[in-house]
Amino acid sequence: MLEFYSPHAGGASSENRDVPLLRLWIIGSGAGKRGLSVQLHHREVNVREQRGVIDTAPYAPYVLSILRIIVALLFFEHGLSKLFGWPSASSHPEFLTLGWFSGAIEFFGGALLTAGLLSRLSAFIMSGEMAFAYFISHAPQGFFPILNRGEGAILYCFIFFYIAFAGPGPWSLDALLRHRRSRQSM
Repeated sequence: MLEFYSPHAGGASSENRDVPLLRLWIIGSGAGKRGLSVQLHHREVNVREQRGVIDTAPYAPYVLSILRIIVALLFFEHGLSKLFGWPSASSHPEFLTLGWFSGAIEFFGGALLTAGLLSRLSAFIMSGEMAFAYFISHAPQGFFPILNRGEGAILYCFIFFYIAFAGPGPWSLDALLRHRRSRQSM
């Protein structure tokens, strides 16, 4: 076991001064079991390898946050293009038309979801917008999504639908606000 200390780890109280900043354990016992256990500021993540397969489950919430941020930024870009003509000079829809509303949902929903604020609601609204866009714009062009160019709308729809139920992940303003509320209620 290796431990790395920081003079500021754990805060200013005398009982927390000896809390290690980083702890590493190399696990080598057992039949074919080996791995690494890492503890950062009281949060432990175990990475175990058994028969050549690494357990990635502890990283799933963080990968969910990365997925949310990347997909929301791509969606935000669509709203920027529709409403402001940047970075792509697409057509500017007239105010309060169907194209304007889709651009507004993409712009504001993408911004909220990127920051992780009101994530479930904005993801649900954007999922509905993409389902609507698929059936209005793409489905009349043909049955198969590869032929009607609707793959993007379907992917956005189901990724946003998943985020609406799974939540934004730990790297979000929603998680930060929830953490602050739980600390205040103690």
